[in-house]
Amino acid sequence: MTCNRFQKITQYFHASDRAAEPRRGHQGYDKLYKVREVITAVSEAFRRGYTLSREVAVDEAIIKFTGRLAFRQYMPAKPIKRGMKIWMLCDSNSGFLSRFEVYLGRQDNRTEHGLG
Repeated sequence: MTCNRFQKITQYFHASDRAAEPRRGHQGYDKLYKVREVITAVSEAFRRGYTLSREVAVDEAIIKFTGRLAFRQYMPAKPIKRGMKIWMLCDSNSGFLSRFEVYLGRQDNRTEHGLG
């Protein structure tokens, strides 16, 4: 694929209706609104495509990202210090990712306990 073709595809590809997007601070605001449809479709495909065994694991993963992002996490003790935190449900035997959720930070400035 040429560079110009890739740029045109990314310029015109949209996964959400920008006119219906709730404003920040209003009820129903979602930080992942622009990609929520894609995340939901991928997560559902993973869930339907594989049956989990009895042994499952819930764990966090960090996707390295150093740009500007409202829900970027900083963890100095980890090998990847800055990025997006994702909670994952995986099969312990095969390592297959069944479900995932992007962690958007704490809500309403409340302390969160027992996330892990």
